[in-house]
Amino acid sequence: MWHVSKLICLLIGNGLKWIYYGGKKPMSEVAKEDNEIIGFVIIAFIFFFLYSSNKSKI
Repeated sequence: MWHVSKLICLLIGNGLKWIYYGGKKPMSEVAKEDNEIIGFVIIAFIFFFLYSSNKSKI
């Protein structure tokens, strides 16, 4: 399970960094960097906003 979550964080982090560069930098160069932290932060923000929006409805 840990490997799957790490893979998801890497995919989100690499994709976001590739979008940040506007697609001008090849994905192979972006993937050389460790973008797992970026993906984890994005997932944490998504869960935080989903949790806070559901909590306000209660």
